Amino acid sequence: MAGALVALAALGTGACGGANSPFVASWTRDGVPVDRDELDLYRGEGHCDWESALFLHVSWPPGSGARRQFVRDPDGVVSPALAAAFDGDVSPPDDTVDTGFGTEDGVRLELPPGDDPSEVYLVAPAGAVEAWPLAEPPVGCD
Repeated sequence: MAGALVALAALGTGACGGANSPFVASWTRDGVPVDRDELDLYRGEGHCDWESALFLHVSWPPGSGARRQFVRDPDGVVSPALAAAFDGDVSPPDDTVDTGFGTEDGVRLELPPGDDPSEVYLVAPAGAVEAWPLAEPPVGCD
């Protein structure tokens, strides 16, 4: 992918966010460890009861500084609309773009083509794929 993609991922404690989660790991880009300003993992805020939600912040298009937020919220703790839009078992389009971000366990971050993604894909090593919807406007916990 051309340009610098800046991503931040936040991981909760749901089925894929717990201690054995494939998402809770050290992330790299093209095999090189990433700084926290490129990709950052953290749990949903406990004081808001968001531990089961996962958040992904991406600067998109690359280098634009325009940040997008994608949320994994299968339990609806952040938003019923985000829960309804989350797909924990999806077949992504054939033309997704591999960002180069991944974990040592083989999880990859892929995006749909174009400048206006409505979801992103996290691909597990065994081939399972989750689609995380865009949160518009972005959500936060005070």
